[in-house]
Amino acid sequence: MAKKPKANNQNTAIRNAAIAFGLVIIVVAAALIWNNRSLAIAGSLDGQNLPRPHLEFFTLGREQELWGMGVDDQDFARAWAWDDLLQFHVVINQADNLGIYLTPDDFAMVDEMIAEYESIWIFPEDNWNVITDRLGFTNASFRRFVEQMVLHDKILEHIASFVVITEEDLEEGFSAFLETHALDIRSVFVHYIEVETRALADSILMQAATGTEFAHLMRQHSVMFSPDHLPLDEDGEPIETISISFTNLAADIEQLFMAYAMDEGDISAVIELANGNFAIFEVVEISDMDFDVVYDFFYQEFTGNAHAEEINNQLMLWMEQAQTSQNNRIFN
Repeated sequence: MAKKPKANNQNTAIRNAAIAFGLVIIVVAAALIWNNRSLAIAGSLDGQNLPRPHLEFFTLGREQELWGMGVDDQDFARAWAWDDLLQFHVVINQADNLGIYLTPDDFAMVDEMIAEYESIWIFPEDNWNVITDRLGFTNASFRRFVEQMVLHDKILEHIASFVVITEEDLEEGFSAFLETHALDIRSVFVHYIEVETRALADSILMQAATGTEFAHLMRQHSVMFSPDHLPLDEDGEPIETISISFTNLAADIEQLFMAYAMDEGDISAVIELANGNFAIFEVVEISDMDFDVVYDFFYQEFTGNAHAEEINNQLMLWMEQAQTSQNNRIFN
Protein backbone atom coordinates (compact mmCIF):
# COMPACT_ATOMS: atom_id res chain seq x y z
CA MET A 1 0.00 0.00 0.00
CA ALA A 2 2.93 2.34 0.59
CA LYS A 3 3.94 2.25 -3.10
CA LYS A 4 0.59 3.27 -4.51
CA PRO A 5 0.97 7.06 -4.02
CA LYS A 6 4.34 6.85 -5.79
CA ALA A 7 2.72 5.25 -8.82
CA ASN A 8 0.00 7.87 -8.86
CA ASN A 9 2.62 10.60 -8.76
CA GLN A 10 4.44 9.04 -11.72
CA ASN A 11 1.23 8.79 -13.73
CA THR A 12 0.39 12.38 -12.95
CA ALA A 13 3.85 13.53 -14.03
CA ILE A 14 3.61 11.62 -17.29
CA ARG A 15 0.12 12.97 -17.94
CA ASN A 16 1.24 16.53 -17.22
CA ALA A 17 4.25 16.14 -19.48
CA ALA A 18 2.04 14.82 -22.29
CA ILE A 19 -0.36 17.73 -21.86
CA ALA A 20 2.49 20.22 -21.86
CA PHE A 21 3.98 18.66 -25.00
CA GLY A 22 0.55 18.73 -26.64
CA LEU A 23 0.18 22.41 -25.80
CA VAL A 24 3.57 23.15 -27.35
CA ILE A 25 2.53 21.32 -30.53
CA ILE A 26 -0.73 23.28 -30.65
CA VAL A 27 1.06 26.61 -30.18
CA VAL A 28 3.67 25.79 -32.84
CA ALA A 29 1.00 24.58 -35.27
CA ALA A 30 -1.08 27.69 -34.66
CA ALA A 31 1.97 29.89 -35.27
CA LEU A 32 2.75 28.06 -38.51
CA ILE A 33 -0.86 28.31 -39.66
CA TRP A 34 -0.97 32.01 -38.82
CA ASN A 35 2.36 32.60 -40.57
CA ASN A 36 1.23 30.79 -43.73
CA ARG A 37 -2.12 32.54 -43.65
CA SER A 38 -0.52 35.98 -43.35
CA LEU A 39 1.85 35.23 -46.24
CA ALA A 40 -1.07 34.04 -48.39
CA ILE A 41 -2.47 37.57 -48.48
CA ALA A 42 -0.82 40.23 -50.67
CA GLY A 43 -2.74 43.11 -49.12
CA SER A 44 -6.23 44.49 -48.99
CA LEU A 45 -8.61 46.59 -51.05
CA ASP A 46 -11.55 48.22 -49.25
CA GLY A 47 -11.27 45.56 -46.54
CA GLN A 48 -11.12 42.70 -49.05
CA ASN A 49 -8.08 40.40 -48.82
CA LEU A 50 -6.12 40.14 -52.05
CA PRO A 51 -4.75 36.61 -52.65
CA ARG A 52 -1.01 36.35 -52.98
CA PRO A 53 -1.21 33.95 -55.97
CA HIS A 54 -2.85 36.79 -57.90
CA LEU A 55 0.13 39.00 -57.06
CA GLU A 56 2.55 36.25 -58.08
CA PHE A 57 0.75 35.86 -61.43
CA PHE A 58 1.15 39.55 -62.23
CA THR A 59 4.70 39.56 -60.90
CA LEU A 60 5.67 36.73 -63.25
CA GLY A 61 4.22 38.67 -66.17
CA ARG A 62 6.13 41.82 -65.26
CA GLU A 63 9.35 39.85 -64.72
CA GLN A 64 9.04 38.44 -68.22
CA GLU A 65 8.55 41.93 -69.63
CA LEU A 66 11.64 43.17 -67.83
CA TRP A 67 13.67 40.15 -68.94
CA GLY A 68 12.64 40.97 -72.52
CA MET A 69 14.21 44.40 -72.00
CA GLY A 70 17.35 42.90 -70.50
CA VAL A 71 16.44 43.92 -66.92
CA ASP A 72 16.42 41.64 -63.88
CA ASP A 73 14.76 43.50 -60.99
CA GLN A 74 12.34 41.41 -58.93
CA ASP A 75 11.52 44.22 -56.51
CA PHE A 76 10.50 46.52 -59.33
CA ALA A 77 8.50 43.73 -60.98
CA ARG A 78 6.61 43.11 -57.72
CA ALA A 79 5.90 46.82 -57.16
CA TRP A 80 4.65 47.04 -60.75
CA ALA A 81 2.55 43.90 -60.22
CA TRP A 82 0.96 45.44 -57.10
CA ASP A 83 -0.52 48.18 -59.29
CA ASP A 84 -1.78 45.51 -61.70
CA LEU A 85 -3.33 43.60 -58.80
CA LEU A 86 -5.15 46.64 -57.45
CA GLN A 87 -6.50 47.69 -60.83
CA PHE A 88 -7.60 44.12 -61.55
CA HIS A 89 -9.65 43.84 -58.37
CA VAL A 90 -10.95 47.41 -58.54
CA VAL A 91 -12.41 46.53 -61.94
CA ILE A 92 -13.94 43.15 -61.11
CA ASN A 93 -15.49 44.61 -57.95
CA GLN A 94 -17.69 46.75 -60.23
CA ALA A 95 -19.37 43.73 -61.83
CA ASP A 96 -22.46 43.71 -59.60
CA ASN A 97 -22.96 47.49 -59.87
CA LEU A 98 -22.73 47.28 -63.66
CA GLY A 99 -24.82 44.13 -63.94
CA ILE A 100 -22.11 42.23 -65.80
CA TYR A 101 -21.88 38.46 -65.38
CA LEU A 102 -20.29 35.54 -67.18
CA THR A 103 -22.31 33.71 -69.82
CA PRO A 104 -21.99 30.08 -70.99
CA ASP A 105 -19.81 31.35 -73.84
CA ASP A 106 -17.57 33.09 -71.31
CA PHE A 107 -17.18 29.88 -69.31
CA ALA A 108 -16.23 28.09 -72.53
CA MET A 109 -13.54 30.74 -73.00
CA VAL A 110 -12.36 30.09 -69.44
CA ASP A 111 -11.91 26.40 -70.30
CA GLU A 112 -9.86 27.33 -73.38
CA MET A 113 -7.68 29.75 -71.42
CA ILE A 114 -6.99 27.22 -68.67
CA ALA A 115 -6.04 24.61 -71.26
CA GLU A 116 -3.67 27.11 -72.87
CA TYR A 117 -2.03 28.04 -69.57
CA GLU A 118 -1.64 24.38 -68.62
CA SER A 119 -0.01 23.61 -71.97
CA ILE A 120 2.58 26.31 -71.30
CA TRP A 121 3.09 26.03 -67.54
CA ILE A 122 2.86 22.36 -66.64
CA PHE A 123 5.97 20.19 -67.15
CA PRO A 124 5.15 16.55 -66.27
CA GLU A 125 8.65 15.37 -67.20
CA ASP A 126 10.12 17.72 -64.57
CA ASN A 127 7.29 17.26 -62.07
CA TRP A 128 6.88 21.03 -62.09
CA ASN A 129 3.62 22.98 -62.25
CA VAL A 130 4.03 26.74 -62.48
CA ILE A 131 0.38 27.33 -61.56
CA THR A 132 0.53 25.48 -58.25
CA ASP A 133 4.25 25.25 -57.41
CA ARG A 134 5.41 28.70 -58.52
CA LEU A 135 2.30 30.85 -58.22
CA GLY A 136 0.62 29.07 -55.32
CA PHE A 137 -2.83 28.45 -56.80
CA THR A 138 -4.95 25.39 -56.27
CA ASN A 139 -6.72 24.07 -59.34
CA ALA A 140 -10.01 25.51 -58.07
CA SER A 141 -8.58 28.92 -57.17
CA PHE A 142 -6.84 29.18 -60.55
CA ARG A 143 -10.11 28.48 -62.35
CA ARG A 144 -11.76 31.19 -60.28
CA PHE A 145 -8.94 33.58 -61.13
CA VAL A 146 -9.27 32.91 -64.88
CA GLU A 147 -13.02 33.50 -64.57
CA GLN A 148 -12.20 36.85 -62.99
CA MET A 149 -9.83 37.63 -65.87
CA VAL A 150 -12.63 37.08 -68.37
CA LEU A 151 -14.99 39.16 -66.24
CA HIS A 152 -12.36 41.92 -66.02
CA ASP A 153 -12.12 42.13 -69.82
CA LYS A 154 -15.92 42.21 -70.16
CA ILE A 155 -16.13 45.16 -67.78
CA LEU A 156 -13.43 47.07 -69.66
CA GLU A 157 -15.24 46.42 -72.94
CA HIS A 158 -18.41 47.76 -71.33
CA ILE A 159 -16.62 50.95 -70.23
CA ALA A 160 -15.10 51.38 -73.70
CA SER A 161 -18.57 51.14 -75.25
CA PHE A 162 -19.40 54.54 -73.74
CA VAL A 163 -17.01 56.22 -76.20
CA VAL A 164 -18.74 58.13 -79.01
CA ILE A 165 -16.60 58.77 -82.11
CA THR A 166 -18.08 61.02 -84.79
CA GLU A 167 -17.25 61.20 -88.49
CA GLU A 168 -15.68 64.59 -87.83
CA ASP A 169 -13.43 63.03 -85.20
CA LEU A 170 -12.35 60.39 -87.69
CA GLU A 171 -11.66 62.92 -90.45
CA GLU A 172 -9.55 65.13 -88.21
CA GLY A 173 -7.78 62.14 -86.75
CA PHE A 174 -7.01 60.65 -90.16
CA SER A 175 -5.53 63.92 -91.43
CA ALA A 176 -3.27 64.08 -88.40
CA PHE A 177 -2.38 60.41 -88.85
CA LEU A 178 -1.37 60.91 -92.49
CA GLU A 179 0.83 63.83 -91.51
CA THR A 180 2.46 61.99 -88.64
CA HIS A 181 3.00 58.75 -90.54
CA ALA A 182 3.79 60.21 -93.96
CA LEU A 183 7.20 58.53 -94.03
CA ASP A 184 5.69 55.17 -93.06
CA ILE A 185 2.93 54.92 -95.65
CA ARG A 186 4.86 56.20 -98.68
CA SER A 187 8.11 54.92 -100.16
CA VAL A 188 10.16 57.10 -102.53
CA PHE A 189 12.76 55.40 -104.70
CA VAL A 190 15.43 57.54 -106.34
CA HIS A 191 18.53 57.62 -108.45
CA TYR A 192 20.94 59.09 -105.94
CA ILE A 193 24.11 61.04 -106.64
CA GLU A 194 26.53 62.11 -103.91
CA VAL A 195 29.76 63.95 -104.74
CA GLU A 196 32.46 65.69 -102.72
CA THR A 197 32.42 69.19 -104.23
CA ARG A 198 29.76 71.78 -104.91
CA ALA A 199 31.27 72.56 -108.29
CA LEU A 200 30.85 68.99 -109.49
CA ALA A 201 27.31 68.84 -108.11
CA ASP A 202 26.38 72.02 -110.00
CA SER A 203 27.92 70.61 -113.19
CA ILE A 204 25.93 67.37 -112.84
CA LEU A 205 22.72 69.26 -112.26
CA MET A 206 23.35 71.34 -115.40
CA GLN A 207 23.98 68.22 -117.47
CA ALA A 208 20.78 66.65 -116.17
CA ALA A 209 18.87 69.80 -117.04
CA THR A 210 20.16 69.68 -120.63
CA GLY A 211 19.01 66.10 -121.19
CA THR A 212 21.78 63.80 -119.97
CA GLU A 213 20.32 60.64 -118.46
CA PHE A 214 20.40 61.00 -114.68
CA ALA A 215 21.17 57.30 -114.13
CA HIS A 216 24.21 57.66 -116.43
CA LEU A 217 25.45 60.63 -114.38
CA MET A 218 24.94 58.59 -111.21
CA ARG A 219 27.02 55.69 -112.51
CA GLN A 220 29.75 58.07 -113.63
CA HIS A 221 30.07 60.39 -110.64
CA SER A 222 28.34 59.22 -107.45
CA VAL A 223 30.69 58.17 -104.68
CA MET A 224 27.84 56.09 -103.27
CA PHE A 225 27.28 54.04 -106.42
CA SER A 226 28.81 50.57 -106.25
CA PRO A 227 27.78 48.30 -109.14
CA ASP A 228 29.28 45.23 -107.44
CA HIS A 229 27.00 45.63 -104.42
CA LEU A 230 23.69 46.31 -106.14
CA PRO A 231 20.75 44.04 -105.28
CA LEU A 232 19.21 42.02 -108.11
CA ASP A 233 15.58 41.83 -109.19
CA GLU A 234 13.73 38.60 -109.91
CA ASP A 235 15.21 38.54 -113.43
CA GLY A 236 18.75 38.91 -112.09
CA GLU A 237 19.08 42.51 -113.23
CA PRO A 238 20.78 45.02 -110.89
CA ILE A 239 18.47 47.47 -109.09
CA GLU A 240 19.93 50.96 -109.31
CA THR A 241 17.19 52.78 -107.43
CA ILE A 242 17.28 53.14 -103.67
CA SER A 243 14.75 54.21 -101.04
CA ILE A 244 15.55 57.77 -100.10
CA SER A 245 15.24 56.69 -96.46
CA PHE A 246 18.42 54.64 -96.95
CA THR A 247 20.52 57.54 -98.25
CA ASN A 248 22.47 60.18 -96.33
CA LEU A 249 19.51 62.52 -96.85
CA ALA A 250 17.62 60.56 -94.17
CA ALA A 251 19.53 62.44 -91.48
CA ASP A 252 17.57 65.60 -92.35
CA ILE A 253 13.83 65.14 -91.84
CA GLU A 254 13.04 68.32 -93.79
CA GLN A 255 14.85 66.97 -96.84
CA LEU A 256 12.90 63.73 -96.56
CA PHE A 257 9.57 65.53 -96.43
CA MET A 258 10.64 67.60 -99.45
CA ALA A 259 11.41 64.43 -101.38
CA TYR A 260 8.10 62.85 -100.37
CA ALA A 261 6.27 65.87 -101.78
CA MET A 262 7.92 65.57 -105.23
CA ASP A 263 6.54 63.75 -108.27
CA GLU A 264 8.06 60.95 -110.30
CA GLY A 265 10.63 62.34 -112.73
CA ASP A 266 11.43 65.40 -110.61
CA ILE A 267 15.07 66.22 -109.94
CA SER A 268 16.14 67.95 -106.75
CA ALA A 269 18.37 70.96 -106.31
CA VAL A 270 21.89 70.50 -104.96
CA ILE A 271 21.71 69.63 -101.25
CA GLU A 272 24.60 70.07 -98.83
CA LEU A 273 24.88 67.10 -96.49
CA ALA A 274 25.98 66.95 -92.87
CA ASN A 275 29.07 64.95 -93.88
CA GLY A 276 30.26 67.80 -96.15
CA ASN A 277 29.31 66.13 -99.42
CA PHE A 278 26.64 67.29 -101.88
CA ALA A 279 23.66 65.32 -103.12
CA ILE A 280 21.21 65.38 -106.02
CA PHE A 281 18.49 62.85 -106.68
CA GLU A 282 15.87 61.98 -109.27
CA VAL A 283 12.53 60.59 -108.11
CA VAL A 284 12.02 57.34 -110.03
CA GLU A 285 9.11 55.66 -108.26
CA ILE A 286 6.58 56.56 -105.58
CA SER A 287 4.85 53.68 -103.84
CA ASP A 288 1.94 54.32 -101.48
CA MET A 289 0.38 51.72 -99.21
CA ASP A 290 -3.14 50.63 -100.13
CA PHE A 291 -5.57 53.26 -98.84
CA ASP A 292 -7.90 50.73 -97.23
CA VAL A 293 -5.00 49.12 -95.37
CA VAL A 294 -3.80 52.52 -94.14
CA TYR A 295 -7.28 53.55 -93.02
CA ASP A 296 -7.92 50.25 -91.25
CA PHE A 297 -4.64 50.64 -89.37
CA PHE A 298 -5.52 54.23 -88.45
CA TYR A 299 -9.04 53.26 -87.36
CA GLN A 300 -7.79 50.52 -85.07
CA GLU A 301 -5.20 52.84 -83.52
CA PHE A 302 -7.58 55.79 -83.19
CA THR A 303 -10.46 53.87 -81.64
CA GLY A 304 -8.08 51.88 -79.46
CA ASN A 305 -6.60 55.09 -78.06
CA ALA A 306 -10.07 56.55 -77.45
CA HIS A 307 -11.18 53.41 -75.62
CA ALA A 308 -7.98 53.29 -73.58
CA GLU A 309 -8.44 56.92 -72.53
CA GLU A 310 -12.03 56.26 -71.40
CA ILE A 311 -10.94 53.19 -69.45
CA ASN A 312 -8.00 54.98 -67.84
CA ASN A 313 -10.21 57.88 -66.78
CA GLN A 314 -12.70 55.51 -65.16
CA LEU A 315 -9.91 53.55 -63.49
CA MET A 316 -8.50 56.73 -62.00
CA LEU A 317 -11.89 57.57 -60.48
CA TRP A 318 -12.27 54.10 -59.01
CA MET A 319 -8.71 54.05 -57.68
CA GLU A 320 -9.11 57.45 -56.01
CA GLN A 321 -12.00 56.06 -53.98
CA ALA A 322 -10.26 52.80 -53.04
CA GLN A 323 -8.68 52.10 -49.64
CA THR A 324 -5.62 49.88 -50.07
CA SER A 325 -2.84 48.42 -47.96
CA GLN A 326 0.09 46.11 -48.66
CA ASN A 327 1.25 43.11 -46.68
CA ASN A 328 4.61 44.44 -45.50
CA ARG A 329 5.88 40.94 -44.83
CA ILE A 330 5.83 40.36 -48.58
CA PHE A 331 6.90 43.78 -49.87
CA ASN A 332 9.55 44.54 -47.25
